[in-house]
Amino acid sequence: MGAIVRTYREWKLSGDTAWMRSLWPAVKKALAYAWHPDNEHGWDRDRDGVLEGAQHHTLDVELYGPSAYLNGYYQAALLAASRMGEAVGDEDAAEYARLYAQGREWIDRHAFNGEYYRQLLDLADDRYPIDPELGQIKYQIGEGCHIDQVIGQWHASIAGLGDIFDPGQVRRALASIYRHNFASMRGHANANRVYALNDERGLLVCTWPNGGRPLVPVP
Repeated sequence: MGAIVRTYREWKLSGDTAWMRSLWPAVKKALAYAWHPDNEHGWDRDRDGVLEGAQHHTLDVELYGPSAYLNGYYQAALLAASRMGEAVGDEDAAEYARLYAQGREWIDRHAFNGEYYRQLLDLADDRYPIDPELGQIKYQIGEGCHIDQVIGQWHASIAGLGDIFDPGQVRRALASIYRHNFASMRGHANANRVYALNDERGLLVCTWPNGGRPLVPVP
């Protein structure tokens, strides 16, 4: 999805529509993988504009169920594809725009809790690998305030795509990240990489200001 947004960005910067047109079949194929029945990860098999399946991300684990974090990349890619498709006269552009609008509306309505965007995780979904000892799925965000919840909006803004989420909600989400996650590092252990320590302040990857922290949370 990020590669689709980058293709849009390079096309807009260069103005080279012939170059973009040469890549357009590959862009369409990449986007369609999200809902392809052979996609073992089941990202958006019901083709409703919302990612639900196993989504591998930069922390080297999978996120399950809808979240603004990873759905933001999908929304940006759908919007970028709709605009590129319009430029090359592809009738599928309208479908990409419809999926974008539907997914954006769903995430804004269901994932935002009034303060920030959270992960929606249905433990009754038999596709998800629930740990029998924990009764949970490892490495999830759940009700947490996550550092990258609106990173898709950041990419969309840089590429000139505009708003992919409600602007007011994005501002409240960013304020929540600053309020809940920007903290002194004293007392916060990190099993992975350490970029700050003791009384230095930095952003924690995730906090749970309203409770609900998983037993084995996102790294």
